[in-house]
Amino acid sequence: MQTLREKITFTFSTLLYLFFNLGQGTTPMEIFKGTVWQLLSMFPYTAGVTWVIVAFLKHMAGGEMLPWDRIMRIFFVVGILFALLLAIYQYAEMGAAV
Repeated sequence: MQTLREKITFTFSTLLYLFFNLGQGTTPMEIFKGTVWQLLSMFPYTAGVTWVIVAFLKHMAGGEMLPWDRIMRIFFVVGILFALLLAIYQYAEMGAAV
């Protein structure tokens, strides 16, 4: 990350990742607990899929490792996708109880 644009987009990616993993609740403490629970429960899956993608990209690049900020961006994208799928699942689960 050398340019200001890269720093801004990295920060935006981080905030978007946290926004998608925001927990449900009525009080700030419940929202915080839900967010931490979701981040911790999704981390192994997100890290595993990111590791597979990075290993594939490293292989395709001839063994050259990706920069850390690119790896984190991949992690954020995978985390956002998993959070979206979890939110859809939770939303459908709420509708099934009615």
